[in-house]
Amino acid sequence: MPQQPCVIFGRDDPILNGKYRVEHCLGRGGFAEVYLVTHLALDALRAVKVLHREAPGVGSTQMHVYRERFTLEAQLGARIDHPNVVRVYDFVAEGDEALYLIMEYMSGGSLYDRLEGVRDGRRPLPAVEEVVRMGIDVARGLAALHERQIVHRDLKPSNILLDAEGRAKVADLGLAQVPGGPSMRSQVSAPTAHPGTPAYMSPEQVETYGYLSPASDVYALGAVLFEALTGKVYRGVRPGTRVKESRPEVPEWLDDLVMRMLAEDPEE
Repeated sequence: MPQQPCVIFGRDDPILNGKYRVEHCLGRGGFAEVYLVTHLALDALRAVKVLHREAPGVGSTQMHVYRERFTLEAQLGARIDHPNVVRVYDFVAEGDEALYLIMEYMSGGSLYDRLEGVRDGRRPLPAVEEVVRMGIDVARGLAALHERQIVHRDLKPSNILLDAEGRAKVADLGLAQVPGGPSMRSQVSAPTAHPGTPAYMSPEQVETYGYLSPASDVYALGAVLFEALTGKVYRGVRPGTRVKESRPEVPEWLDDLVMRMLAEDPEE
C-alpha cells in the first residue's frame, strides 16, 4: 500500500499524546483512519485508529458511537492475550475532539487487501493450503473469544490482519456481543437487530434480535473462506453454491466444511 501523508486532520505536531511519533497513514475506512506510529520510549511500531471530529461526516452521534466502540475494544483488548487476536494497548480521548485506539501493528496488511489484489488482477487467488492455515488461525482467535462468551459479530476480510510471518489475527472487537451487554443496534447503517457487515452476517444475525451464539461467527468465517478460495462474495452467488464449482482442486473435506459453516440453521 502506498504511504500516505502522516497528517492527522491538520495536526502540525507529529507527536501524539506525548508518546507516539506518527509515521504515515495506513488506510481509511468509514469515519476512522489508521496510522503507523512509533512508541518513542519503547522504539516499537504500533497502529493507531483515529476518529477526529474534523473528519467529513462526523458529528456528535458518530463520536458517541465510536467512543463506545473504542472503549469496548480497549476493554476486551486488556482482557484477551492470544496469538490470534490483535492486541489493543491503549485508548486515548482528547475531550470531544478526537479518539485514538493504540493497537498492535500488523505489517502483513489485511485479507481484504489481498483479495482486492485478486479482484483487480494484480495477484492470484491464495493457495488452498494458505487459506486453510489462515482459517485455522482465525478459528483459534474466535475460540478465544467464544471461551469468554464473546461473539465478534463483524468478522470479514478487513478484520483479519496478517503479521510479518503471515499469521492471521482477528481484529476490531468494537461491535462484539459481550456477556450481559446489550445487542447494540447499528447507528451508522440501516437499522438491524445486530450491527455487522451484511455480506458476512449469519441469517440469525440479520433476522433476529436475540442473543447470538458462536455459530454466527462460524457462519461469517465460512463466508470469508468461501471468498478467499473462490474470489467471490458468498452473498452474491446462488445459495448453496459450493466452493468446488469455482475451484475444482479444493479437496472434498474442505468443500464440505465450508458448506457446513454456511448452513442456514445455526444448529447445523
